[in-house]
Amino acid sequence: MRTRLFWCITLVLLCHPRLEAQTVTTQFPPPPASRPSGGAGVRASQPKAVPGADLPDAPGLPGLLPQARVVPQKPSGVPVKIVADSQSREPVKGGNLYILNGHVALYYGSYIVRADHVTWNDVTGEATARGHLVVDGGPDDEHFTASHGHVNVKTNVGVLFDVAGTLGEKRLPHGHRVFISQNPFSITGRELQLLGRHKYRLLHGTMTSCRLPRPDWRIYARQISLNNGVASAGNALFQFFHVPVMYLPYVTHPVSQRRQSGFLLPILGHDTIKGTIIGMGVYETIGRSADITLATQYYSKRGFAPNGLFRYRGPGLDFAQFHVQSLLDHGLLTPSGKRINQGGVDVAGDGRYDLSSHTRAVMDMEYLSSYVYRLVFEEEYASAIDSEVKSQVYVTHKYRDIWASARLNRYQNFENASVSGDEVRILHLPELDLDVADRRLGGPNSHSPFMWGFTGSAAALSRYDYPSFRTSAEVPRVDFHPRLSVPLHFDGWNFRPEAAFRETWYGKSQYPATLEQIPVVRTAGITRTYVEAGFDFRPPALERDFRAPWLEHLLGGELRHVIEPNLSYRYVTGINNFRQILRFDETDVASDTNEAEYGLTQRLFLKNTRPHRCRGDAALGPKKMCGGGTRDWVTWRVAQKYYFEPDFGHAITSGTPNPLRTTLDFTGVDFLTEPRHTTPVISRLRLRTTR
Repeated sequence: MRTRLFWCITLVLLCHPRLEAQTVTTQFPPPPASRPSGGAGVRASQPKAVPGADLPDAPGLPGLLPQARVVPQKPSGVPVKIVADSQSREPVKGGNLYILNGHVALYYGSYIVRADHVTWNDVTGEATARGHLVVDGGPDDEHFTASHGHVNVKTNVGVLFDVAGTLGEKRLPHGHRVFISQNPFSITGRELQLLGRHKYRLLHGTMTSCRLPRPDWRIYARQISLNNGVASAGNALFQFFHVPVMYLPYVTHPVSQRRQSGFLLPILGHDTIKGTIIGMGVYETIGRSADITLATQYYSKRGFAPNGLFRYRGPGLDFAQFHVQSLLDHGLLTPSGKRINQGGVDVAGDGRYDLSSHTRAVMDMEYLSSYVYRLVFEEEYASAIDSEVKSQVYVTHKYRDIWASARLNRYQNFENASVSGDEVRILHLPELDLDVADRRLGGPNSHSPFMWGFTGSAAALSRYDYPSFRTSAEVPRVDFHPRLSVPLHFDGWNFRPEAAFRETWYGKSQYPATLEQIPVVRTAGITRTYVEAGFDFRPPALERDFRAPWLEHLLGGELRHVIEPNLSYRYVTGINNFRQILRFDETDVASDTNEAEYGLTQRLFLKNTRPHRCRGDAALGPKKMCGGGTRDWVTWRVAQKYYFEPDFGHAITSGTPNPLRTTLDFTGVDFLTEPRHTTPVISRLRLRTTR
């Protein structure tokens, strides 16, 4: 009986590990592996039948189920890390009380509490600190400094004294910090009460959107409440450079990125031209995707200046924005006692709307009623001296390599600020364009070496030149321009000869006149026909790689220097009625030419061999690693044109700047005041600082 009992206990112990695994995973274990024959010891006997052999085959083990594995339980709770020069622990009910001294740092969840002395209860989560207290993290990405206080890292409740800090600030590696809110928010105060998630109360403190410790403006109040991303205060003072400027019975300020409707901060100032400035505005959200700002300012020397801003952000790339500025000027008093009105209206708008995946509508418009208004009251120098006002609205549809567009275009250029109406206006109302990219003759599957393309347009045009030139409301123009080319490639050498035919019909024309004469419009139509031929020749590019260790350390990667020479030739003939063509845009200034262009382009390609962690604003994006890949870092092109026919088919008027298509296409400057053979040498340097 004892022998039988001994063998039963032995078998149970041997099977116990397998039974435990079966109870955890409800899977059968694999059979024991057999030892090779002929060795020492006893060979284990193999079962003739394996349990579960009649079940479907398991992956990788025919006739068997997968091997059993014990799945470990995931750890629960919030990880805690404590750093201190000295620490001790005292048992309390249900846990421990930690007493920490010297350079203390307590990491709990999203909170980081630093101080000279901290006591922390790991059961309640209460941390009491004193001496250089710093609290980072929390539900609102807080960064507070205080003399002393206590905070519960579990319930987000506590009190901080003599506090200063920010909300909505994100910590980055290497000690860098960036604001993640569009409305950065800073506070200072005698006492800050943490009342739970997204709720605070500041006593005898200030709030501002400027960086501490020297903000330009701030709002002071006895009590400031911050609830769910909105700060509010009553009986507040608006301070500008620590000087009380205005009393505010009630004021609100959004802390988070959530938009809030309400009144804007008043505007107070003084200007030598405008006088005393007083302004007030209101901001209103319109649903989830739009908002509007309406405001007005009063200039004591000039009058009221209403302004407004409308913004819309739709799905994808859809957006719209309109900005209105104006001045209801009561006049500038001159020494002679006469008042000069310098008021005006400036309306600007831009937007985009995708009608489908292949069709989009785009708007970029501006209306300026008075150039004097822009000269006097525009605050940016580059905008103030710009006398051109351009507007266009177009709809374009793409089908494979074909683009069809319809657009409205308005161009206005003020010639003289002191003379009302001295301007040039050119209208395209409307214009239809069709562009076909170069494609293989005979279809995409053809082996023909010829490529063809097409450009065409139909437009209704008008032009007004002060004081005596004006076309009718609309001058029809139809342009037809097919082209044919033969790209040839051989061992890095590229040669592309091209020929084209162009015909343009105008519903009206002008009597032959030079640029010194005022043109006279006649009702007779005119047709301009010409042919052009030329080639583009590009020899193999020269390149060299630089892989010096010091260069890779300085630039962060390898460097490749490429030199690309090119030579092109163009010949145009058949334009014998240049002085009879009405001029609206670059299509109308085509002329006969016989020219060659030669140039040299140098490029520096930078290859980032060592990807690195994203820094700065890039760290806020979805990617954690930046760098890698290759970019066209520096491009420098030097080129010049030589004209074999210096008078361009008698199209030059000596002594007057002559805009011709061949010069506008190359330099964009009306430098041709007389016949000449060469152009100035152009040098264009482009530096790409980001990927």
